[in-house]
Amino acid sequence: MDFQTYFIEIELMKNYNHFIHDLGKRESNNNYACVNNFGFLGRWQFGKPRLYDAGYSIDNYSPKGQPKKRLLPKKYFLDNTLGIQDKIMQWHVYNLADSIKKRFSDSLGKTINGIEITLSGLVAGAHLKGIGGIGQFLKGNDTAIVTGK
Repeated sequence: MDFQTYFIEIELMKNYNHFIHDLGKRESNNNYACVNNFGFLGRWQFGKPRLYDAGYSIDNYSPKGQPKKRLLPKKYFLDNTLGIQDKIMQWHVYNLADSIKKRFSDSLGKTINGIEITLSGLVAGAHLKGIGGIGQFLKGNDTAIVTGK
């Protein structure tokens, strides 16, 4: 690996670590054991349906008519046993970024409602509102993604 490639990979890792730290701070004050009033779990406040998408049935959860996946007690998830939350977050960010690049690459770099559209911003928005939510925001139909209201 040449120096330039190595440097780019280090910068990407720093940006990723900064991004997930900031998102965790906003979601749970970076508390892996956090459970909010709506039942969202962990440092990044995942719901059981998203964890199911990642391949885990927390406390036997599965969507109606769907099979259970790898069973994982909520306690183990919240204890972050074996770094499971970190692994799921890596999958989650990659999955969202890939979907966003495929669907909304033409919006990256534009300014909408005074906000520069970045991949990390859309990933954070999709974490909160889903891919459909950022689609609505990009069409100008939903400002909650940036105002928090």
